[in-house]
Amino acid sequence: KFGEYMGLMNKEMKQFSHPGLEGIKPHDWDLKDLLTRREYLPKSVKDPHRYRTLETILDQFETNVVPLINSSTLLSGVIHGDCNLLNVVVTETDDDFQIAGVIDFSDCTVSPFVFDLGTSMAYFMMERDNPLEFIKPFITGYLSVFPLSETSL
Repeated sequence: KFGEYMGLMNKEMKQFSHPGLEGIKPHDWDLKDLLTRREYLPKSVKDPHRYRTLETILDQFETNVVPLINSSTLLSGVIHGDCNLLNVVVTETDDDFQIAGVIDFSDCTVSPFVFDLGTSMAYFMMERDNPLEFIKPFITGYLSVFPLSETSL
């Protein structure tokens, strides 16, 4: 259910426009600015294997994703930026729970929608025995109401 809810939220935000959006300041969690965090690696990551892994990920991001962002290929708009289960308000029904809303829009920014999806996926996959199986219904629900291009995915 949450995948569908988030997909609907992003679908609505695709249409959202406001003059104040021009003044949104970059923040540490905006993935489109990920490469600016590279400078923190030497101070933050002491394990050489992890350091090389992160360097490789950043290199791949720079090669494969940044050109898509710069060319406006990835569908972008206002994203929540921190959509996880701790930011979901639910109400209890007789035999289930219903999503009542989402809170904490402090990481809201203008960025590709796939970044919002990816951030949520990362949260949902943490500490799961079989993270890929666990996340499938979420992705299916999201894409059923807000399909993304093959390039975005």
